[in-house]
Amino acid sequence: GAGSPSPDYYVEFPFYTRISQFFRHEESMVRAAVRTCTLNIYSVKDPDVRNFLTHSEEAAAYLVNLGKYVVEQCQALVVILPATRQGTIDPKRLDVALEELDDIF
Repeated sequence: GAGSPSPDYYVEFPFYTRISQFFRHEESMVRAAVRTCTLNIYSVKDPDVRNFLTHSEEAAAYLVNLGKYVVEQCQALVVILPATRQGTIDPKRLDVALEELDDIF
């Protein structure tokens, strides 16, 4: 429509690009801050922001990597749950894994 950016139009978004690099940071508070910031950015209705999120490699890479991370966490649970039931692993490991998934969602 009128005033809409063309798909060839590209906006840089250094803040998003920088914070998305920390999505797998060892500190859970950093990961939580990344998720909070990205979710807030996704809620912005500005056409330039929307164009960036729908056309940039950075935004696509973040979502792909986040999806892979969720899969990895679920795969870890597949191993941890039976081991916890069998008593071959410390139950605290299950708590940590569940907390990580809770933080993601």
